[in-house]
Formats: sequence, C-alpha cells, structure tokens
Amino acid sequence: MAANRKGPYRPIIQTWSKNVGRMIAHHPDGCEAWIVCSRCKTRDPVDLFALAQRYGPLFSLWNRRPPCPKCGDGRFFTSHHSEGAFVWPMTTDLLVTTADLHEIYQRTKGKV
Repeated sequence: MAANRKGPYRPIIQTWSKNVGRMIAHHPDGCEAWIVCSRCKTRDPVDLFALAQRYGPLFSLWNRRPPCPKCGDGRFFTSHHSEGAFVWPMTTDLLVTTADLHEIYQRTKGKV
C-alpha cells in the first residue's frame, strides 16, 4: 500500500463503463460486451441496446452475477472501450475482498 493512501484500496470504475447508456454513447457503433461464466467458460455477447431499452440507460453491468444457463454458477460481464483494448471484468468483488483483507491486516498488525 502506498504511503500517501488513506484506507483500503477502492476500485476505480472507468467512466465509459458506469452504465449502459455511457457504454453506448462512448462507442455508438457497438461497444462490445460479453457475459462470461467462470466455471464452464461460456462467453456470450451482450446486446447493450436491448438492455438500455428494457431497463433504461442508467442500468449498470457492474457487479451483476446472473446465473449461467448451463451450470448454474454466477456469471460476470466484461467489456472494452475500443478494438484491441484491454477487456475489463466488470466486477469489483476481488478488489473488495482485497480491501477487506487489508482492513483485517491493519487491525491485527503488531498483535500477532
């Protein structure tokens, strides 16, 4: 942890990916998004326009875990802001877990 930080790490969610409306506005000809199962590795495309029409443009894909139709395990969303760019997993679960572990470490430091 950097010396100038106060508290545990908090994830930074990219502005273009905060909600479906921003994703469409950022890349109007089709921002690519997928839903991925970590157990059976299925990867299906996501229709952002259909999601915006059904739930509204402020609907967010972050930290959503719909069940996989094949294995029943929770899936997560991924996306990237342009062709050839890094594909972002749209989940902060691991980062929150890391923050929680850091908090536990800070509370118990020097007591073990």
